[in-house]
Amino acid sequence: MKPERILQSDVLDIVFENRNKEYGAYELRKHYQGRMKKALLTMLGVVVVFAVLQSWKVPHKRISVYDIKDLDSVRLVEMTIKKDPPKLIIPKPVKPAAAINYQTYVVVPDKFVHDTLHTMDELVDKQISNKDIA
Repeated sequence: MKPERILQSDVLDIVFENRNKEYGAYELRKHYQGRMKKALLTMLGVVVVFAVLQSWKVPHKRISVYDIKDLDSVRLVEMTIKKDPPKLIIPKPVKPAAAINYQTYVVVPDKFVHDTLHTMDELVDKQISNKDIA
């Protein structure tokens, strides 16, 4: 594009210069404003049509408290109310199970080892904990 035509040309013309304008992106971007106006007007028309149809809708007859004519037919029913709600049962605390300290590891040289890790046979009926509990 010649330098004197740059100020008069559209941004799309500058972007799509020396490119294929036939595959569709140029046309989509060039006519975007018109399509957006058509879409907004169509949506507005649909909303107006629905609003008009809803305003012409026949309201259903609703029964009011003041429409009741026969007040002699009202029946009173006796109801029993439970005095005390059922008491909440709180379970007693469970006695703690035996536990083995299997979490604390200290890396020391072999000559300073005082106790070793517990074997899997020792862990069978015990919980893993951070302290030994008999």
